[in-house]
Amino acid sequence: MVQETCNRPICALALISDAEKVPISKKEKHQFTDVMLMLAVHRLPMQKQAAKDMHKLTLAIPQFCAHFAEDKLAILYLLSPLELLDEDADAKLQDDIIKTVFNIPTHDENIKGFGNNPDVISCVIKSLDTGNAKTKVRAANILFTLSTYNDNKLVIGDCGCLKSLLHIIKGKEDYSSMMYAVKVIFNMCMIKRNRLKAIDDGA
Repeated sequence: MVQETCNRPICALALISDAEKVPISKKEKHQFTDVMLMLAVHRLPMQKQAAKDMHKLTLAIPQFCAHFAEDKLAILYLLSPLELLDEDADAKLQDDIIKTVFNIPTHDENIKGFGNNPDVISCVIKSLDTGNAKTKVRAANILFTLSTYNDNKLVIGDCGCLKSLLHIIKGKEDYSSMMYAVKVIFNMCMIKRNRLKAIDDGA
């Protein structure tokens, strides 16, 4: 199944824009920090508003995406609400966080940073298992982008994503998420260790 579908066209995340190369202002940095602190507070209404705000900010101000590469703790603050979510997770909160993460890897340094942080990748993988249909598509797309970098392939494989990706393909839940899952597995299996894991997981 993987080989049959790998040649079909599929869109990756956009490349970094010139706007992202401009540093954020001091005022914007304070705004960024305030939203991150709201995400770190374990109160659902505040987290939902903060996740919504950060998604809007990364869309409206591209430099915010680049700032994640400079503030090493920012991505952990962003994803912290997902660590406590399970199958009964608040769908809107989860989706807004994953939509924000979807915006961030347009910056090369963020892609490298994700690869060096297994906790980040684990949270994205978790969204493959607990998210709604749109969230799963975005999560699979994020993993596809990250898996295009060789240094990330082993880290992603060690986080156990292959089993979740295979579950999406076998479940035939959504065509787009299936296609991204196939692309991720194809990239991952360029590494022998991941190929062996894929076989063990039922590929």
